[in-house]
Amino acid sequence: MTMKNTRNVVAFALGMGLLLALVGHVSASSNSTIYSFGTTQPLDGAVPKGSLTYVNGLMFGRTTTVTPGCTETRDLGRALGGDGTIFHFDPSNVTATYRIDHVFTGNPDGENPRHDAMTLFNRQLFGTTL
Repeated sequence: MTMKNTRNVVAFALGMGLLLALVGHVSASSNSTIYSFGTTQPLDGAVPKGSLTYVNGLMFGRTTTVTPGCTETRDLGRALGGDGTIFHFDPSNVTATYRIDHVFTGNPDGENPRHDAMTLFNRQLFGTTL
């Protein structure tokens, strides 16, 4: 590579770096709490982990434990010993739409769902547990 080409590459890289820094600074926003686990309703999870997954207007996520006193509407007996949850909500009204979809109980369905976002495949969400 010639000296002129090297200078052009370095100048281009510096220019792009400055542009990205400026755009990142301008588009930055502050964080705010949209939901506090364990404070607004008895049906809840605790210790949310990983990213949220957006599907058909709803955000899906998971918690690694269950808030004491949690009661899943579909299966109360299993919820009392829960080892994490899958939940969803509508981002336009989180508190009114927050729902528990599943409470993990260890065996046979796993416990402590973690890691990154769940994956949508054939209209079903897939993820991992410990």
